[in-house]
Amino acid sequence: MSCKSGSGSTSAKDQQQQVEIPKEKNHYGSTQFKGRTLFKVAIVGDLGSGKSTIEHQLTGQSVTSIGNRYVKPSNLTLNCLNNQEVNVHFFDSLGQERFGGKLPFSYYRSADFIFVVYDITFDVSFTNLPNWLSEAQQPQINTVAPNILIIGNKLDLVKESVRERAISFEQAQTFANQKGLQYLEISAFKGDNCQSIKDYITNYINQKIKDEQ
Repeated sequence: MSCKSGSGSTSAKDQQQQVEIPKEKNHYGSTQFKGRTLFKVAIVGDLGSGKSTIEHQLTGQSVTSIGNRYVKPSNLTLNCLNNQEVNVHFFDSLGQERFGGKLPFSYYRSADFIFVVYDITFDVSFTNLPNWLSEAQQPQINTVAPNILIIGNKLDLVKESVRERAISFEQAQTFANQKGLQYLEISAFKGDNCQSIKDYITNYINQKIKDEQ
């Protein structure tokens, strides 16, 4: 059974079917998935790779007002197995990477998912992926290892011949395969293939729920 995004309220019957879990297990990075309602996504990558645009696109915000940054995480609501409604919180680095290229450990702490983003029209952002992966895979405290996804962004610029592609799909896919990770290529600005990211999140959560049954 697949998950799909949704914003409607659950019925009383559905709420009865949902599993209640202890509050201390219903948090980012918990090892329990069945009945859990909170998940964290941390988005990392070079400045200008389109991280905030991805966040806005996935959470239904305007992609033309990225300058309005907030400390509060953005929310995406998904409906999963067993009528489980979950809130996926996206954390924005707020440009902290411009100061030395590293993000504080707290940014990664308890992340269930880490999206490592690069610009397919800018080769340096791809060259820097190993550095971001090294940061994303640092030892975590009180959490399971995060699910890491590599995302190539700005596909629209290539399709519209605004810029030339610097990194081929095959090159990026080979890199991801070597790291044992999945790769998706998108246009965050146009929304092309962004549904695949939602499917990636929800399918992973669904599989974890099934594993616990």
